Amino acid sequence: MDFGDVLAVMIAAMAVGVAVWSAHQSYRASQAQMITKILDDYGAAEMAEALTSLGKLRDKVSPEVRESWRTCDPAAANGIWQTATSHDGYVDLHRRHVHWFYKNAWQLYEKKFLGKTAMEIVTGTNGYALLFEVVWGLSRTKHILTFGEPDDERFRWFEKMQSAFPVSET
Repeated sequence: MDFGDVLAVMIAAMAVGVAVWSAHQSYRASQAQMITKILDDYGAAEMAEALTSLGKLRDKVSPEVRESWRTCDPAAANGIWQTATSHDGYVDLHRRHVHWFYKNAWQLYEKKFLGKTAMEIVTGTNGYALLFEVVWGLSRTKHILTFGEPDDERFRWFEKMQSAFPVSET
């Protein structure tokens, strides 16, 4: 191998290194854009209203009642839903808003469009605890009322998300 061949190999190796570095920087930039968009959505007035409403609902009912929402027996679904909606007529709208915000973030994470660090930012928000304390149970209850039976597979993403990113106690 002469000097020209060695030089060509070195230049090719440097080009590969630059390409890898460039791809990594591009990935980081897209992650930053995505997390910025997600946090903008989280900071929107509609989300603030939803979180405030669901937080008030959480504070009005006991942990036992909230647990009954999550483990909803189809026979009790109507009563559970009436209890929740009697506190706020917009509870279903607010539930859907928070439900879909976190479900969309989870789906982006599962499909590798969001990295672990970005997802930790999303799950570090105050609304994340409400997702499990209020929204999960109400979403299951609403599903039972709409379709007549629970669909645990439909709500499996809650369990996967909570397993991957446990709710902090703070």
